[in-house]
Amino acid sequence: TDHQSHRLTLTAGSDKIRSLFSLDYDRNNFLYDGRDYSRIMFRSNNDVRLNDLFSVSIDLQGIYSEDQEPGETFSPSPSSYGVGPVYAAIWPDGRVAPGKSGENTYALAKYGGVSKTTAKEIGGKLSLDFTPIKALKITGTVAPEM
Repeated sequence: TDHQSHRLTLTAGSDKIRSLFSLDYDRNNFLYDGRDYSRIMFRSNNDVRLNDLFSVSIDLQGIYSEDQEPGETFSPSPSSYGVGPVYAAIWPDGRVAPGKSGENTYALAKYGGVSKTTAKEIGGKLSLDFTPIKALKITGTVAPEM
């Protein structure tokens, strides 16, 4: 399995503003051809103190992912159980062999096409805090997702 993971995080702040931004990239290549997964994620959190009474938080996040696998319902493990090395996956001349009882997991993975799925998601949160007295905080929040 080949795995890559990268992250960039930036933070900044003062007595009135605090911000965090992160960007993540992950990619997995699996033990067999045609299987691949990658995603990019971001997050931005921002807190702003407007004055002694009001503060606001603005948060955004998103993800984009791609998932690729051989065939529509391919899984190498269950179909490979009990298949001994006496059942050829390919013939010496390169042609596809019948495998065990006409089922050849190798041929399905190698020549059965791929199924690719993508996912996109974005969301956020906007909060407004009102603190009229030290022991009381009133918060209003909106959090849409798409």
